[in-house]
Amino acid sequence: MSYKGKIISELSDAAFRWITSVASKLNFGVDELDPAFLKTLKNLDIENPEAFDLYEAGQLYSAIQESAEGASNLALINPGDFKNLARTMDHFMRTPAGRTVVNDEVLRKLEEIDFNIPRDRGMPYLSYVKDADGSIQVVGHDGRHFNRALEHLGREKSLVRMIPEKSSEPLLKNVDPEAILKQETWYKDGNPRGSLKDIIKTFLAATPVVASGALSEIPNGVE
Repeated sequence: MSYKGKIISELSDAAFRWITSVASKLNFGVDELDPAFLKTLKNLDIENPEAFDLYEAGQLYSAIQESAEGASNLALINPGDFKNLARTMDHFMRTPAGRTVVNDEVLRKLEEIDFNIPRDRGMPYLSYVKDADGSIQVVGHDGRHFNRALEHLGREKSLVRMIPEKSSEPLLKNVDPEAILKQETWYKDGNPRGSLKDIIKTFLAATPVVASGALSEIPNGVE
């Protein structure tokens, strides 16, 4: 059996059905996929299999492909940590009307999850820059309401695209795991929210995680 064939054979039935369906719609064979994609898919299958139902298939496929090509990292974090890293919604929550808007949107997300309606407005993400002091400043986001819904449901893992703001920025899997993540803000440096190793549960990377010349302390899936 080939190396790629071995990975494919080790996928769960749900993951295999998912990638077979995507491949059929996009008109390619599963065995044509790059090994890096397949290993990232295998890690996702093990670490966060509910993702195959939570996200629109084409968008999840694109996120895995983006990560496998080295343009971003797919990471698992706690939904509460996502909320603390994205820009605060305090300006909405200060008024009854604002709270109603936020709560109604979160309720809509909860209903979609309950009825197995995949999220189709793009994968949740946090974009970032690395500051001169080595800390990581979050500068963009999508998925605040969705992660509030996951938090409300007691989910402990949220799949997030961690995207460098510029191509010159490092991938987070290559950053010192002691580096501090800072919350997105309007005007100035954000509040420190914790180190990478404390916030990132797992990188669904296809290659070993290396930081500062040594193996990172952050789990890197099974591959």
